[in-house]
Amino acid sequence: MKYRILSTILIFWGGWFISLSALALPQNNEFQQANNKYHQLIAKNNKTRVPKEQWLQLIHKFENLLRNPPSPSNPPYALFRMGQLYRKLFHTTNQPVHINRSLRAFRHLIRTYPQTTLKDDSQLIIGEIFEEEKNDPATALLEYKKVLDMYDGDQKARASRKIQQLQKQNIQPAIPVSSRFDPKFPDPTRKNQGGISLDQSRTLPKAEILSAHYWATPNWTKIVITSSRPIPYLYHQFSKPHPKTTQQISQFRIDLLDSQLHKTTISPLLNEKGSFIHDIALQQLNPRITRLNFLVGAPVSLTIYDYELSGQNIITLELFAQKSPLTPNTPLLAGMQMRKVSPPNFSKSKSTTKRIIIDPGHGGHDPGASGFGIHEKDIVLAISQELKKLLEEQTSLAVFLTRDKDQFVSLETRSALAKQYQGDLFVSLHTNAHPQENVKGIESYYLDVTNNQASMRLAMRENKMSNQGFQNFNIILRDLLSASYSSQSTLLAHSIHSQLIQSIRTEYTTSLRDLGVKEAPFLLLLGVGMPAILIEISFITNREENERLRDKKYHTVVAEGIYKGIYDYLLQEQK
Repeated sequence: MKYRILSTILIFWGGWFISLSALALPQNNEFQQANNKYHQLIAKNNKTRVPKEQWLQLIHKFENLLRNPPSPSNPPYALFRMGQLYRKLFHTTNQPVHINRSLRAFRHLIRTYPQTTLKDDSQLIIGEIFEEEKNDPATALLEYKKVLDMYDGDQKARASRKIQQLQKQNIQPAIPVSSRFDPKFPDPTRKNQGGISLDQSRTLPKAEILSAHYWATPNWTKIVITSSRPIPYLYHQFSKPHPKTTQQISQFRIDLLDSQLHKTTISPLLNEKGSFIHDIALQQLNPRITRLNFLVGAPVSLTIYDYELSGQNIITLELFAQKSPLTPNTPLLAGMQMRKVSPPNFSKSKSTTKRIIIDPGHGGHDPGASGFGIHEKDIVLAISQELKKLLEEQTSLAVFLTRDKDQFVSLETRSALAKQYQGDLFVSLHTNAHPQENVKGIESYYLDVTNNQASMRLAMRENKMSNQGFQNFNIILRDLLSASYSSQSTLLAHSIHSQLIQSIRTEYTTSLRDLGVKEAPFLLLLGVGMPAILIEISFITNREENERLRDKKYHTVVAEGIYKGIYDYLLQEQK
């Protein structure tokens, strides 16, 4: 790593000294304050064990610098600090989720900021994590070799020493495992992408494109295409002059192979205003290829991923503008038209008002869990409405529901609405169920991969996925998860859960089983783009808790607990 010397503070980290302050750190007050706090915590931790909450609060500060950088040089340094902090947090909690987040932060840094001088440092630390925390010397050796093979910097000597030490133990490097593709960075040079190979696809009947929808804000657009089965697809991006202004714009093409439009799915177009996408079209290019084509008048980042949902295949594209886009033309569609969901009208300024998104699970033809004559969809809607009323009466927060009546709202639509509402927090409410009637309690979740079987069964049920579809989704999730919002979601879950448990125990003297805060791969939480949690409020299949769920007083008690948790979280966020 090449850098200029500013000052030198040596910190002992994972077996070697790294001169962190010697880096050309961003020179702005916000970053310097967070960086000073980092050094204070490290020094304090050398004398006494730092509580988990203090690590998480500092991670939260660097997450804010990552998402809202005061200067362009902030993000890679913020990610680097987050990786270090999560590693330290793991030493406090011994929870695998924290060391996995550390790895994700360093890998995200390397992938997203290839020009940063921190990439060789990050790669070396990845190797150390596998060697020391994960006790996987074969993978560590593979990661150390990447420092020598892929990066120019000052960590080659350390990597060489690490490699020699492992080779003396007769350790052989692990065989690299390539994922089916990296959804954050689509590769136009690949033969095909998607959840199925072209050879496999050709043995099956042609896939039908069943529906296409898109949602947009001025800086974000989400496109969702539903097909009858997995589809291989090709991705292309190239620049061209705009036909009217001659200004350079980007054209995106996604060719869906072995597919055809379903003639009954044509939907009326609602004219798009305020999005950076021009001239979006989905049409039959030839008998075997359906093409999605659109123009973009600003630099954007694109994420593509696909998964199974309720027996169908979902291809999701998300685009984020990197700076203010050009004013778009009215979209021109040919062939099958795409249904646009219009954003709401806001009465309060986004700059001064926090926005809370409350998501009552299920609805309409999807009743959710049922027990003793009542349905999850009705209970969570009543509690959500009570919570919305309480938040609006007691605070200046703007509160939005993803549904306000008994109607079906898809998982993709719920997460897209949260983005359109420009939310700051997302809380999804559900009731739990179990085949054994005596199982009861309350548990809260944030998004992450897990090995807990009960959490995986619950997520698979809420995601409406088959076992194979769920396993494939987990592979995608590991690639899509970045460090962003992880610590905030964890803090939000703990804050709301503790207040919810306390609120219920204050009003109900009978035993309440606290099932804790857990991580699980919920599809719903993947795309919301803000701190997000899912709460399972009691078991509808337990007779005692079922009786409570029928009671409006219990609805109020639950709403008060969640309200206090949101309030506590927002107070912590301001510190």
